[in-house]
Amino acid sequence: MKATLPHVDRVGADPNILAFGTPYDDDNGIPSDDDDLLPAHRPRNDEETLPAMRDGILFFRDIMLGGGIQVPRFRNNTQGFLPDTAFQYLFKVSFENIEGTYFREALVAPPHPARVRNRTHRTPRFRNYGHVQEGRRFNLAAAGHRLPTPPMDPGSDMEVDVEHDPEPHIDDECTSTWLQFLLDLTAKSPNRRGATKGPYCILDAAARLQVTDATYSDRRVSNYFNDIQYKIIDSQEGWRRIFDRFFLKKGVMREGTTQNFKQCTYLAMWKALCERASEDIVEVMRDGLFEKFNQLYWVPAINKERIWYTKVEPRFTKPAGLDPEEPAPQIFVYRTRPLW
Repeated sequence: MKATLPHVDRVGADPNILAFGTPYDDDNGIPSDDDDLLPAHRPRNDEETLPAMRDGILFFRDIMLGGGIQVPRFRNNTQGFLPDTAFQYLFKVSFENIEGTYFREALVAPPHPARVRNRTHRTPRFRNYGHVQEGRRFNLAAAGHRLPTPPMDPGSDMEVDVEHDPEPHIDDECTSTWLQFLLDLTAKSPNRRGATKGPYCILDAAARLQVTDATYSDRRVSNYFNDIQYKIIDSQEGWRRIFDRFFLKKGVMREGTTQNFKQCTYLAMWKALCERASEDIVEVMRDGLFEKFNQLYWVPAINKERIWYTKVEPRFTKPAGLDPEEPAPQIFVYRTRPLW
């Protein structure tokens, strides 16, 4: 626009015709809409003039007018807006390369409208939209358990504000981690392969941010999925082993490619707790978390490398009426068959 549009003096310019930039209102070089924000004598910059559309809309392509043309139309210019040699000189690449990179979206079918993006750098932080009761969900402090106070510089210039910097409360930390865990399971729920196909989870984006314990305690799993394969875990010992995969012991490292795990906010929170607390306190927190976990009915069939897995697996069962040959999320259910 600087090269092709006519320029006008920046002082006193009409802002409605400027292509970009701000006019000056006087010789002090003060932008007219920033009078109260800038010093009285702001030095002018190098832009004494600005490109403007002083004669109205400016078209950069020929318009066809005249007899036989009912409405004005752009002239069909098969050569493009620049000759090939000029385009190559200016952009150091051919127009075909640009076209293949930026305009290929037009050749791709739009994604399914119900799909919710699950590939993120980090799952969203839990926020209470009024769907869970405020307050602590654990009662570990009453038994005398405490988290260590975070390290603090003891220098004389450091003032401790007890009111605003309270000692970390073990029940608050466990509550936050648990609610984040529930959110993350759904945030990472898989979509079908291919953007034009719908998701397996029928919850929309807003509902996925408001999952609770009740979501994973619902035996009628068709309230969450439109296709699944399940495996029954028939003992508390087996259910505890599943829990142990979600909440590792202090000092235990996860092996494999760890797909899904690195993006889970709850795991970062749990890792920070394990680093701060002693091994005994970590086990106390794990026992408390398992009490909540033990009340759930289903969870993803977590393995060493990922939380969700959709490959057809003979050891898993599909509810009646679902295609056994189609991939679907694998889940573990506790003691009884799911309702569909």
